[in-house]
Amino acid sequence: MNTIKTFIFLIILGFSSFWTLTIAYAQNIKVPFKADKVIEQVHQYQVPLESRTDEFLIDTTIIYIPADGGQGNPAIAFDGTNHLVIWRDERSGTYDIYGTRVSQAGTVLDPAGIPIKKNIVSLSIAFGDTNYLVVWGDSINGDYKICGARMDTGGRVLDTLGIIISAASGVQSDPSVAFDGTNFFVVWSDYRNGSTADIYGARVSQSGFVLDTSGIPISISTNSQYGPRICFGSTDYLVVWNDRRYGIQYRDIFGTRVSINGVVLDTAGIAITTGPLIQRDPVIAFGGTNFFVEWSDTRNGANDIYCTRVTQTGLVLDTAGIPVSIAPNNQIMPSVIFDGVNYFSVWGDNRIDSASIYGARINLAGIVIDTMGIPISSTAYTVTSAVVAFNGSDNFVVYQDRRPFPADIFGARVTTAGSVIDTAGIDLSTAVNPQAFAAVASDRTDYFTVWRNMIGNDLYEICGMRVDSLGNILDSRPIPVSTYVKYYNWNLAVAYDISNYFIVWDSPGTDLCDICGARVSPSGIVLDTTGIVVCTAPGLQDNCSVAFGNTTYLVVWTNNPSGWLYDVYGARVNPSGIVLDTNGIAIANGPNDEGNPSVAFGDTIFFVAWGDSRNDAGDIYGARVTLTGMILDTLGIAVSTATGVQTSTAIAFDGNNFLVVWSDYRNGSNADVYGARVTQTGLVLDTNGIAISTATNDQYNPVVAFDGTNYVIVWQDYRNGSSDLYGAKVNTSGNLVSSYAVCTNPQYQGYPAIVSNGTEHMLLTFSGWADSIRTHPARVQRIWGKFYPFVGIEENAPSKNQMTALNFKIYPSIARKKCNIEYGLQQNTEVSIMMYDATGRLVKKIVEENQNAGSYHKIFDTTELPQGVYFIKLDTPSSVIAKKIILIK
Repeated sequence: MNTIKTFIFLIILGFSSFWTLTIAYAQNIKVPFKADKVIEQVHQYQVPLESRTDEFLIDTTIIYIPADGGQGNPAIAFDGTNHLVIWRDERSGTYDIYGTRVSQAGTVLDPAGIPIKKNIVSLSIAFGDTNYLVVWGDSINGDYKICGARMDTGGRVLDTLGIIISAASGVQSDPSVAFDGTNFFVVWSDYRNGSTADIYGARVSQSGFVLDTSGIPISISTNSQYGPRICFGSTDYLVVWNDRRYGIQYRDIFGTRVSINGVVLDTAGIAITTGPLIQRDPVIAFGGTNFFVEWSDTRNGANDIYCTRVTQTGLVLDTAGIPVSIAPNNQIMPSVIFDGVNYFSVWGDNRIDSASIYGARINLAGIVIDTMGIPISSTAYTVTSAVVAFNGSDNFVVYQDRRPFPADIFGARVTTAGSVIDTAGIDLSTAVNPQAFAAVASDRTDYFTVWRNMIGNDLYEICGMRVDSLGNILDSRPIPVSTYVKYYNWNLAVAYDISNYFIVWDSPGTDLCDICGARVSPSGIVLDTTGIVVCTAPGLQDNCSVAFGNTTYLVVWTNNPSGWLYDVYGARVNPSGIVLDTNGIAIANGPNDEGNPSVAFGDTIFFVAWGDSRNDAGDIYGARVTLTGMILDTLGIAVSTATGVQTSTAIAFDGNNFLVVWSDYRNGSNADVYGARVTQTGLVLDTNGIAISTATNDQYNPVVAFDGTNYVIVWQDYRNGSSDLYGAKVNTSGNLVSSYAVCTNPQYQGYPAIVSNGTEHMLLTFSGWADSIRTHPARVQRIWGKFYPFVGIEENAPSKNQMTALNFKIYPSIARKKCNIEYGLQQNTEVSIMMYDATGRLVKKIVEENQNAGSYHKIFDTTELPQGVYFIKLDTPSSVIAKKIILIK
């Protein structure tokens, strides 16, 4: 019977965890430029405690905004149901390939984007019978090679490692791909034969197998041939390219037919246009009888769009070329498709001051139907890269557009009659809004975390949400603290007085950047909806910090009035939001740079610490400030003047002393984490510093809080090659108690913030990667929370070779009335064994004493505890280990 109860309990526990994780929190999913349109909304449910044993997202609201960075060079294909649009994407800081599926109705099906490949230079796409083939230029061993990957119609990348299509010597680039009903054919520019480019190609099967591993030489004429494009007719391919065989000052358009077996039929090439001046950027389509080749042409002085028809036997029908667009100024970079009745051409057009996208229909006889062109997008921000595909009913034009600077990929449907359906364009390269730079405070019951929320390219707001001590998110939507959306608003700090939270941040003002603030009540009401201006001095103010002291706040910041010299200033703000020092307090304004301050309050006095260059390096200095705004240490207190640079401070108070922590370069070119205690009288107790972390690589951005017994320090750590979070405990005597990994998830974790609620319970917040948010693909930085004590992990002692606790066991792992605790000690040491619930709340002290070396076995009675998931943590000065146990009744 007990076994049956256990089984049922575990099923219920697992089901409830899955269900609540699936439907937890309100999700409001919005589309940019239509911010009031809610696509989906899910009701809020509380996540059970047993699912809160690790990091959790603070905010699960999703807003789709224009992707960060620039997007360009789009390509498009149609699979019979949806389009797949791909492009070059810079949201991660590198040139990557992203994509999205778009329905025939113009609905973006993958608004977070599909990451396809990193670090590429050029791309193309075609659809086969069942899958797409995406091809690109990829850097391999210092040279660019031609690679590819198949994607299914659901947007899944089938060849995650990529397919190497050409790895010949030299550079290969500018690929183009088409499908003949059996295989794909990829062509590209190739430098294997020397300093001039040739045209090569290779067939790729639908299973992803490269049939021509050495490549097929399509054109190896004198001088350069480059920028090929390929199209399949009814029996053979036609490949066209830019050609300089008549001299490097000439640019003509040549082509050749290639059979489906890879045989080049016109070895000398077909001269498609060899007119005066420059012809370049050819594109190609097949109209059922003839091929249609189009290019940019300078015969009239500026760039115009010309075309010609080419038969399937290789005969050029319109040898003089047909002018598609000879409008004023430049028309460049055309693209063309056959819609079943006419050819439809699009291009970048400068006939007005800004770059626009125009199009025109050309019938099978080569007659231009829309002689004045069809304006598809004529916003002041449109740029010139456009492509087009036909979806069975309409033409879908995709182009680069700078209306969300620097550039996004937009689309518009155009009917076969030439009518533009989506006159405003559809933003295709959207992304889930990222979040960064969190700060957190506590009202001794709940927590309030704030962060910078991106709502558009270079547009930001400050939001916040409340979290209770059990880990429940108290707000179904973020609280808008500041909606003054500009590039700044990136540095945040928050503190709590006896009634409200006070948030401060950098904000653009009439000059460069000011310090602003707002109060928020514990119930989440913003009391200062227009904000409080703390400082509007000339120049730049940033890197703010805030602390509350009995009757008043002290806000500190870096002040840069002259553009080259940095000082530390501050101002007191009372709980009513009144700024008491409207001209600011000069805390450190010596002849050298002082900046990046932090502040904490002791019993009766504030302590401010900052980075200081008075000694021609970066040192840590500090000063005490009274509640009346008086600077007691006008010359500053030298907290650390070690060799190398010290910077990036944080401070906490333990009831007697302050602990200042910072990033420190005394040991070489990599940053470590050091600290020092400072008394309330200004005496530095650790003049050589406390080495908190000297691990390999860099440790940055330390933060610190006091848990009632020890200081808890957390920082960004690169010992594993990427940005993780590590932590340590330092006792009030300045001794390093333990160190441990806090968060080593894949991708990036950074910018931690930590606060205590007045007990040993703390909330850590940080910026971390979210692959998905409530089943929606996200792939974005978001704000995460994690409760301290950090249970469920094994902590690494300062010396891994001196672990005092061995063979720590808890059994049975599913218990009803009692459990057994076993462990061994290598030496006499202080031991504590504590039991925590799944939120990290201490529920039972099992052992707290000094014990001798030896083996220990303790039977622990669990009958008084409710059923659920718990963690039992064994803690010694050199090791911390936690084990999970499930209690049932």
